[in-house]
Amino acid sequence: MAVEAEGAKVIAAGTNVDEKRLQTAKSLGLDYTINVQTEELKKLVDELTDGYGVDVVLECSGSEAGIRSGLEMIKKRGWFCQIGLTGKPITFDIETICYKELHYSGSMASRYLNWEKGIRLIQQGLVKLEPLASHHFPLKEWEKAFQMFREKQGLKLILRVPQE
Repeated sequence: MAVEAEGAKVIAAGTNVDEKRLQTAKSLGLDYTINVQTEELKKLVDELTDGYGVDVVLECSGSEAGIRSGLEMIKKRGWFCQIGLTGKPITFDIETICYKELHYSGSMASRYLNWEKGIRLIQQGLVKLEPLASHHFPLKEWEKAFQMFREKQGLKLILRVPQE
């Protein structure tokens, strides 16, 4: 993936519902994939970082538990980026951000430079997109695709517009 192409070691964490995503991540060569419901994430992070915590958290789930876990795993002065939206107000200990002196930000979009870099990584074969698109639907089946999305089925669901 993109961060590995930049030289980072990656831990992809998920729950039972993410098992297919974790398997895909592992098949794409991510360094570590772990089901957080096994209680092994903290142990793995401690082993890999000598107890200091990870440098960067990209929290993509938007779940309150995921955010709390990310804040627990990150090292002092680490970088935490909230990507997944919660869809509702949540509760977490903001003092963790202060005590750990974290750089905490959100992300909703990217700049053209990010797109250019992403395209270069794909062209160089460092990022593979095909395995991420698990289902393709004709546009007229959008309701089925949205239902699968709501049920957290598949990875990326592609809607195809008919060619004229």
